[in-house]
Order: sequence, then structure tokens, then C-alpha cells
Amino acid sequence: MNPFNHYQLKLKLKDSNPVIWRRIRVSGTMSLTDLHVALQVAMGWEDEEVFEFEANGVIYSCDEEFVDENNDNPAQKVMLTDDVTVDDMQLKEKQHFIYIYDFDCDWEHEMIVEQVLQNNIEFETPYCLSGEGACPVEKIGGLSAYYNLLNSIRDPKDDKYAAAVDLLGADFDENAFDLKATNNYLAEVFSSDDE
Repeated sequence: MNPFNHYQLKLKLKDSNPVIWRRIRVSGTMSLTDLHVALQVAMGWEDEEVFEFEANGVIYSCDEEFVDENNDNPAQKVMLTDDVTVDDMQLKEKQHFIYIYDFDCDWEHEMIVEQVLQNNIEFETPYCLSGEGACPVEKIGGLSAYYNLLNSIRDPKDDKYAAAVDLLGADFDENAFDLKATNNYLAEVFSSDDE
């Protein structure tokens, strides 16, 4: 029996400062659609928008129509995320690739393959090892709009303070990340997939 690959990935939200990041371990047999779900949970996104991965000159899209439209395009290889596993991407240690979520807000994440581990037992449930920083709020226009909200919520005299509190909540902590809650939610999401 061949050993199973498990990938330790670091996910960094591009241009975030301080960097908003997560470190997650996933199975190589996981589909890219499931990898997306795991990344959504780890980051704290709401999984309401389209996404894609870009690696080794290939675009992996969740949009079937986009994939169909580009099937015969010799200039760009496009594949459906449901049909590809993490192993199929042929990722190597130290390799970088891209994960984009919500093309309107352009939440681009740099993905780094920190380790490719082999084990005789497959661990199907993704596991978050560490991370820092709260996930931005969705549908606000991207990272610059998020930082504008943070500036407004820090200053009660700011004319956009009330709107920032409405969107973020009065007790929002931009540095917060709850590792235990994240792993509990990953276990819940991925155990319900088996039912």
C-alpha cells in the first residue's frame, strides 16, 4: 500500500499588514473544492463567492461555465475544482501558488507548500496548526476598504464610526484568531460531509 500524502500549507492574505495567515494540514486525496472549504473555515470566510486556484500554469476554477468556455483554449489550461485533488496539482515543498476568493473584492491568498508528509494512515479531516489575525468582513470592497473600516472603528469621532461598528461589531478585535474554535468547526464541517 502506498503512503498517503498530507500537505502542510501556509495561507497568507496578500497585502495584509500585519499579515493575516493560517497554517493548515490537508490530505492529498482531498478535492480542490474541499480544499477551498477548508481554507474558508480556517480563514473565517463565509463561502458565498466563487474561487479559483492557480498553480503550475493551470487555473483550477469552481465555475463550470468558465471551464467549458476555456476547454479548447491552447493558451490556458483550465480545470474544474471538483475533478482535481491536491495530489493532482503535483505540488512540491516550498512551492508557491495562488488562491483567489471573491473576484469583486479580490481576496488573493498566497499559498506556500511548507511540507509534503507521507503517512500510512490517511487523515481526511483538515487541521489548522496556527494562524494570526482576524478575517476581514466580506463584501466590503477589498482590503483597502477593510483597513478604512478599522481606522474608523478606532476613532469614535470618525463620521464612519457607526457604520464600522455595524459591520464589525463594537468588540471586533483585528488580531483575534481562535485556533480551537477553528479546528472544532473544521471537524464539524468535514464529519458532516461523510454523512
